[in-house]
Amino acid sequence: MNQSSGDMTQEVLTVFSDVMIAQANECNFLRLRNDEPEYRRIANHINKLYKKCLDSFSIISSCLQDEDVVKSVPEDWYRVIKTKQNYYNILSVTYLGDEKQKRKKDNKESSGLLVSKFTRSLSSRRWSETFQTVYETETNSESQPSPVLASDIVTKEMFQIPLPSSDPGDIFEMLVPFPVLEALNIANSTRTAIINSEFAKLKNADTILESEMIQHNFPHSLELSVFQLICETLLKESVKIQQYGGVDSLRHKIHSLKPMAEERFKTLAEIEEMLRKEESNDIAFRTGYANILSREPSEKLNSGFREKVDKLRLSVQLVSEKDYDVIALFKQHEADFQTLNMSNNELLVYIQSNFEAKEIGIIEEIENLRKDLIRIWDELIVNKQQRGDVIKMWDLVCLPPNFVLTLTKWYRTQGEINHNEVTSKTLRDKVDSARICVNQNLDEQRNLLSQLRIKSEPYFSQIIKYRQHSVISSLQGACKLFLSIRKDVEKSLHWHSEFEKLCTEELQLVNDFCLARSDEINQIISENEQWVSVTHDIESQD
Repeated sequence: MNQSSGDMTQEVLTVFSDVMIAQANECNFLRLRNDEPEYRRIANHINKLYKKCLDSFSIISSCLQDEDVVKSVPEDWYRVIKTKQNYYNILSVTYLGDEKQKRKKDNKESSGLLVSKFTRSLSSRRWSETFQTVYETETNSESQPSPVLASDIVTKEMFQIPLPSSDPGDIFEMLVPFPVLEALNIANSTRTAIINSEFAKLKNADTILESEMIQHNFPHSLELSVFQLICETLLKESVKIQQYGGVDSLRHKIHSLKPMAEERFKTLAEIEEMLRKEESNDIAFRTGYANILSREPSEKLNSGFREKVDKLRLSVQLVSEKDYDVIALFKQHEADFQTLNMSNNELLVYIQSNFEAKEIGIIEEIENLRKDLIRIWDELIVNKQQRGDVIKMWDLVCLPPNFVLTLTKWYRTQGEINHNEVTSKTLRDKVDSARICVNQNLDEQRNLLSQLRIKSEPYFSQIIKYRQHSVISSLQGACKLFLSIRKDVEKSLHWHSEFEKLCTEELQLVNDFCLARSDEINQIISENEQWVSVTHDIESQD
């Protein structure tokens, strides 16, 4: 936009000066008709109205000093000329009433001509030619407009404009409200431009905040405490130096369970397969099985079967002992593992007893930075939420509904424009209050983002530096070791559970086998005893 705010102000004020010139000419017309009382009444009203017009426009003039508003308002200020045409047409039809419209039916053409010539006159005038003279004269005297009317401002063309009516009251009623209404119309347009500008600021603030969040990966990068991570990892590392062999011994014992358990499962599988194959009338097998159950083993038992049974018993005993050794060892270290859930203060005490003071200081510095960043981030979130309340304040910066009709009605009953809700001071106060809140919100976010940037840079640089430290590598290794140990222990417990299940199933199988063939087994035992007795008698006779 090439025009300065001052030039734009003058352009708009030109419109109002032209309106007042037309009304001054109307006063002159009445004076020439020797209607002095009516002339003075209208002249006084014009002076009062002119001051109210300037008062209503003062908010626009002050707003135009703001660069943001200047960028937002329309460049074509002559659009108000078209507004004038519409205004006079609407006013002549709407606000004069049905009865007055009938009386003025013959004057419609002259009224239209008045609007046309008056508009052309406005478009040809400038601030430097008109407004200054009118303003100086009216501020000097309200009851003596003669110097104004005698100046070059009053042209011959203006005296030749046909008037819509000879009734000065109707003319006054038609013309007087316009400047204030025009000022309010432009003030409302300017208010809209201001609101759009302020909304753009608030929206831009949200965009900046979102950009910062993406750049630093907030708040996810702050959820995990570096201090907590280092402390917990140190505790995991400390398990290595515990008694009972520490982590290495525990891991060795756990890994030794696996082949033993596998051998154990293999033995059980072999016995189960043998039971299925030997379910024949093999006297030796059934006799041996019966003797095992009765705990009366015979020297005549199948040697292969007896060997497998003994191996099974031995493997069960050894693996069970190892299982319980590892479980007991794990429980001894369980207290160490539980320290992972200690509070930060307890962790700090532990680290202070195992770490150098310099490294403790670095850890505390990183943690303090993280806490500050979380605090700043929380304040930024609150600041963003408050923007919703700031936006609601702009709902108050508005003209009342149907303000044109309200002002016209007020003027008809009171003879002047005096409506508190639409005065420039009321609007200006509301705008100023809302804009102060916007600026406070934006200033607070800028301040918090500045703090965030200042603290986030050393925070992330310290994290990167400390993560590259050799201690971190060893701590990460200890963490992985701890997880693998826990996994191995869980597997060991699973193996033990599976083995117990297999043993129960095998025992049930043996019981079922014995119950189903108890008579047969007893007969086999009896026959075996008879066979042994007969064999012994034969050997004795020999």
